[in-house]
Amino acid sequence: MGKPRNTQLKPAILATVSPEDTVTEDAAGTAYITPDTLAPRGDCMPRRDFLAKGSATIAFLAAFQLGSSRAEAKEKKRDYFNTFSYGVASGDPLPDRIIIWTRVNPSAAATPGSGLGAPVRGNWEVSRNPRFTQRVAAGHFITSAATDHTVKIDVTCLSPGTDYYYRFSVRGEKSPVGRMRTAPSAFANPSSVRFGLASCSNFEAGYFTAYRHLAQRNDLDFILHVGDYIYEYANGAYGPAGFAGTTRAHDPATEITTLADYRRRHACYKADADLRQLHARHTFITTWDDHETANNAWRDGAENHTEGTEGAWADRKAAGIKAYFEWMPIRTTPATGAAGEVQPVYRKFSFGSLVDLFMLDLRQYRSEQPASPADSATINDPSRTMLGAQQRAWLQGNLLTSTARWKLMGNSVQIAPVIVVPSLLDQQTQFLLFQFFQIPLGTQGAVSLNTDSWDGYAQSRLEILGLISGQVTGNPIRNCVFLTGDIHSTYASDIPANPVGYNPASSLSLGTEFVCTSITSDNVNEIVGVAERIPNGAGGYIDNPATASFETLIRSFNAWVRDVNLVYHGYSVVDVTSQRTQVDTWILRSDTSDQFAADPRIDSAATCILRNSYQTLNLSQKVTPATDPLGPRA
Repeated sequence: MGKPRNTQLKPAILATVSPEDTVTEDAAGTAYITPDTLAPRGDCMPRRDFLAKGSATIAFLAAFQLGSSRAEAKEKKRDYFNTFSYGVASGDPLPDRIIIWTRVNPSAAATPGSGLGAPVRGNWEVSRNPRFTQRVAAGHFITSAATDHTVKIDVTCLSPGTDYYYRFSVRGEKSPVGRMRTAPSAFANPSSVRFGLASCSNFEAGYFTAYRHLAQRNDLDFILHVGDYIYEYANGAYGPAGFAGTTRAHDPATEITTLADYRRRHACYKADADLRQLHARHTFITTWDDHETANNAWRDGAENHTEGTEGAWADRKAAGIKAYFEWMPIRTTPATGAAGEVQPVYRKFSFGSLVDLFMLDLRQYRSEQPASPADSATINDPSRTMLGAQQRAWLQGNLLTSTARWKLMGNSVQIAPVIVVPSLLDQQTQFLLFQFFQIPLGTQGAVSLNTDSWDGYAQSRLEILGLISGQVTGNPIRNCVFLTGDIHSTYASDIPANPVGYNPASSLSLGTEFVCTSITSDNVNEIVGVAERIPNGAGGYIDNPATASFETLIRSFNAWVRDVNLVYHGYSVVDVTSQRTQVDTWILRSDTSDQFAADPRIDSAATCILRNSYQTLNLSQKVTPATDPLGPRA
């Protein structure tokens, strides 16, 4: 969601291998190292209860890292640059393996995207404790400018459902320590799996305070980031009037279009201390949306790309995707050869018998968006696609064969319909719909507010929902939950089999959707210039009622939308048990000054408070308010 050239270089995560190591190379040329085992593993250490012990563990980890860095600084006297200034990260957890990541700064001149710097050799290690007295695996790497001196290791031979610590070292200098967690065994039946859910983090739109609050939580298993991890715009081109590009400024200052640009922009984001902390403490599972390349991207172009003036879209798209795979802790998967594909990102994760999670790619293969929400012919054109043929077959096949109780979809754009009937609205509201959603004045009948979402791809949505409904096989697929970002708002929605005359109490719902709000990117109120909070006349602040009418408008036309909020920033927590999937929404709050209270994004000390809790009960296929917010882990 946003405003109205690359040579494929061979990755340089090539290992200096010991005789015990095994190196395998994937189709993209990335070398992954299978570690040698340095100590007998024995029995798997029991999974920690982080709610009970996590605070002590994190405090120890922080103290360990601080003490270590101080000691190294004194010993090495290297204060001109930090070898590991972009931190560490882990991602793509499987029961026996996980990706660990860092970026090495080989010299002060070898900045991200520069193409400078000699190859660097280093080491990595994994331990059951943060002091690294219980090492279970280690290995060597060599990285170079070919992959921007990033390092990505696929650590194997790990135990399922287990917490580990990891770090890297170069020339005797050690990285920060990261904590990571493997997925449960395929045969496990976990009592719960809990995710932090985040999206839409525009660096220029404010501080990443919400990331810091996520990092400080001790009750999470994994982080799901469902897109817009970075933004492509030039300084001040997109974001809050008054401080976009000044309070925090993108690097590079121009819009990013080349491989060097995308590398620098990823580095700009990972230089943020709050994001580094979140990566170091929790394992990520990610997919992209549009801003990882350009706004409203589709297979052969983007709204925010001018062919020729900004180069060829194919080159820009390849550059953005290459930089993403270099700078994110994500496993490279074999290419499918699908039309428009640079590198596939859709993949499946399983968490015992409780959850199958499908991370979708809704940008690389899709047809171009309709020119207008009123363009019903294009919206309903059966030749248009959201997923592409290969990804659609992959998703349908996996949904049909899944035996997990819950099927979660990491879904970057909204799948539940959101419609209005403009002819039933007053002229002022119709004008606002035209101004911000390009809905022509006086349009008759129901139209979507956002045809960049699944609403613009009727046939693709019908194919997936038809399968879920059982129309294809005669066997409905139960407990499908879509976890979504993109629109800088929160929604809790049923997914109606038939929107016409939908009644939440009696109509058929095929699944549910929970949309998380943005970390920082402008909400609807900010896009139209309405403050989040206003003085209450008694020295305090209240939520601005100006957006309430629009929220009421959405609910009045969309009975399946059980909750919507267009104002706040923050994150969500998703907890899955055998009996329900519950989503708690946490929002930023600040009362330290008039300016901060009106916009807590620019208060680096803002707090996060619980807004509400919704759930979908086992086999219910519908959203209801949760009885209580999520509590301690069982």
